[in-house]
Amino acid sequence: MVCATDSVAHLGTFPRRRALVHGAGLLGLFGCALLHELGFAEVYCADPIEARLAIVSQFGGIPLENGTDLTGTVDLVIEACGSPDIVPMSFAALRVGGVFVTVGLVHKDSAMI
Repeated sequence: MVCATDSVAHLGTFPRRRALVHGAGLLGLFGCALLHELGFAEVYCADPIEARLAIVSQFGGIPLENGTDLTGTVDLVIEACGSPDIVPMSFAALRVGGVFVTVGLVHKDSAMI
């Protein structure tokens, strides 16, 4: 959680319109709450486990529904799921000048590619 907090602490006057958090586990839920408190208008959260998505709104997030297209519209993406498979979708979602932060690749066997 300290990594997530520190990662977004340096945003300064960065636009805070739309964010995407990958993963609705502890790190992802914390990320949703943090971004919501930092003033992001929309904080979407993606997770394949429906039970996790069911509580995202309690942390200031919006559950990302299958088929929702965020291509080129996201200011900040936080990877909090530990899966390198989401990296291409994350970069596609970012607007020009957007920021990608990874905090979920914490396992000893984790790899970005």
